[in-house]
Amino acid sequence: MIASEHSATALERTIERYNEAWNAHDLDAIVSMHAPDMVFENHTAGESAQGADVRRHIASIFETWPDMRTRRLYSATAWWRRSGPPPPPTETQCAAAIW
Repeated sequence: MIASEHSATALERTIERYNEAWNAHDLDAIVSMHAPDMVFENHTAGESAQGADVRRHIASIFETWPDMRTRRLYSATAWWRRSGPPPPPTETQCAAAIW
């Protein structure tokens, strides 16, 4: 039981750090939590990026929405809600599965 509790705690902390990195617009921290060949699916914009292009894609998201902040809504799969300009203010939900 202790191992599974520790694993759940570690996962919760990882999700918190990832959310904090997005809210700080910290590209280095965000990219450090991804595999080098990962695929980033931006479902709200209908775009995707892979590998080294992910950093540029996330940077462009921050340029488009400089006031963007996320907050976690659920635990199992990590769900976030993004809110902020450009006008009109919008809210979008997205999910990230971590495995």
